Amino acid sequence: MHQGSKNGLATASLVTGIVGVVCAFLIAIVGLILGVVATALGVSARRSGVRDGKTTAGIVLGIVAVVVSIVMMVIAYNVLT
Repeated sequence: MHQGSKNGLATASLVTGIVGVVCAFLIAIVGLILGVVATALGVSARRSGVRDGKTTAGIVLGIVAVVVSIVMMVIAYNVLT
């Protein structure tokens, strides 16, 4: 892999994390899935040697998307029961 494809993983992680956080508030299950994907892409990019802000932001946004999705699912469960 050359540096461009590694940096593409970081960019994909960042974009997926942003979309995951937005979807976490609207459709929690989609936000959860995108959060896991963003975290996995960020970790993969970091292991490939890319240690820039996009990689870190993608990992953090992925984790935030997962947490927000779980909170929204718990709130929805409590409202519906």
